[in-house]
Amino acid sequence: MKLAVSLAVVALAGGMHVIPNSVVTGRVLVCNVPGHCLTRMFRVAAVDREGRVAAHVSTSGTANVYRLHVAAGRYSLLATSNGLRCRGSVVALAHRTVNANITCLVP
Repeated sequence: MKLAVSLAVVALAGGMHVIPNSVVTGRVLVCNVPGHCLTRMFRVAAVDREGRVAAHVSTSGTANVYRLHVAAGRYSLLATSNGLRCRGSVVALAHRTVNANITCLVP
């Protein structure tokens, strides 16, 4: 079985640009004990291997959900809120939606 991965590349004035063709969804969970999580607004960013922010969005609703549109690839996820920084990671697949929750354990 062969797996084909396609990336759409467009030449722009500032260089090459990869068109987002993947979606990363998830929740940011802030928990002080297992099963007891708090609600808080976060800014979530997907950072590529070169350290560039590929996409960013604020969480919404009481479930702290987010949705990022990115090109296929591997990303570090960074959720920030009032000095609290939480990390995760995800592999975004072309033409697919993948789920990646970020859990912050706080005392």
